[in-house]
Amino acid sequence: MGTEKAYQKKSKQLCPMLKEHPYEPIERKIGIDGSRVEKVLESVHIAANKNIVPGDVSAMVPGGIRMGTPALTSRGFIEEDFAEVAKFFDATVKLAVKIKTDTKGTKLKDFVANMQSVVHIQSDIAKLRHDVEEYAKQFPTIGFEKETISNIY
Repeated sequence: MGTEKAYQKKSKQLCPMLKEHPYEPIERKIGIDGSRVEKVLESVHIAANKNIVPGDVSAMVPGGIRMGTPALTSRGFIEEDFAEVAKFFDATVKLAVKIKTDTKGTKLKDFVANMQSVVHIQSDIAKLRHDVEEYAKQFPTIGFEKETISNIY
């Protein structure tokens, strides 16, 4: 199977899993924006980007997240692994909503300060990061030998 076809197949696998959750676009459905979700994704070692979607009024506070399958495909993820990706994404969005609810101010810097300073939030982030890292260990990173990847985490 060609690389592009593999990406498409895996994207098609991920989409229905994410549609089971109210993430289209996330801000209008569940009250959290892509910038805040991106920050929490970064903190649990999931690479994604905030992304504007139709109807957004500001590129600084976009309503979407862009997730790609090429990097995961290059690490050896198969269609079934994207079910785990969807679960990690869902857990991260729920955590972002919880952090936003606990945050006093409305600015992104208030959200980040809360995320980095509240003990129970740090604990939740650490557990999710651990789960993500444990799952990711089974897939070699390009440029690293599988035997040495356990030393990275």
